[in-house]
Amino acid sequence: MTLRALLPTDAWVRWLLVPAIAFIALASNTSYLADFWHHLARGRAIVEDGRLLDHDIFTCTVAGRPFQDVNWLSQIIYYELHEIGGLALVRVVNAALVALTLLWLVALCRRVSGSLPVALGIGIAVFLGLWDVLTIRPQTFSLLLFVAMYDVLERSERLPWLLVVPPLLMGLWANLHGAFPAGLMLLGCWWLAAGWTAWREGAAESTRRFVWLSASLATAVLATLCNPYGWNIYRYVGQTSNLAVARGIDEWLPVGLDTRIGLALFASLPILVGLAE
Repeated sequence: MTLRALLPTDAWVRWLLVPAIAFIALASNTSYLADFWHHLARGRAIVEDGRLLDHDIFTCTVAGRPFQDVNWLSQIIYYELHEIGGLALVRVVNAALVALTLLWLVALCRRVSGSLPVALGIGIAVFLGLWDVLTIRPQTFSLLLFVAMYDVLERSERLPWLLVVPPLLMGLWANLHGAFPAGLMLLGCWWLAAGWTAWREGAAESTRRFVWLSASLATAVLATLCNPYGWNIYRYVGQTSNLAVARGIDEWLPVGLDTRIGLALFASLPILVGLAE
């Protein structure tokens, strides 16, 4: 291999355009949501005390109120990174995770569509649509795991053995961020599609895939119970989502044309219809 073969090419630029923009934008962004410091403080308390927090020790108005810390693993990661390299390291690692997520998404779209320009367009739309909520928070892990889950499910159509991976992803996800039900919903969509195909075609291969997906989905649900709170984590996620909607937190509000996320969503619908046809 010559040195020239290792030099950047136009293809490199096209592949790295979206993740590079995301990394530079986020790594240089010094604006943080106030609740990030809460996550950092919880991580410190968990590490120093050697146990999970089960009550509020930081908010004077609700001091002692019991809660379930579904983000405990993310908080430990943030705290350990902060201890090693301060806030700058946390910011860079978070930016790198977002960049990896977008690179993975572009690669997935390129494989499915067969067109790099289409994949780049989707990557840019996703980045711009998420810009309002991209910051240092546990949800960064959810974005990465969602794309990972999508990729695994898409590949499993050709490699059925990959359906052993979703339960592993869900077991990790349930300890990183409370949005883990999104992974189950994604897996459930594949399961419903496989069930419809098996019922319509009646072929042995379609039926076999439906059985595989059924086992994967059931195991994934059980895997989410591998957390400190067991079944109660679902009740907590439901209560938290209702509270978040009532308080007007961006991620939980209905999408509309007055937000970048809403514009990206509605712009993608005709594209999806076109691809389906």
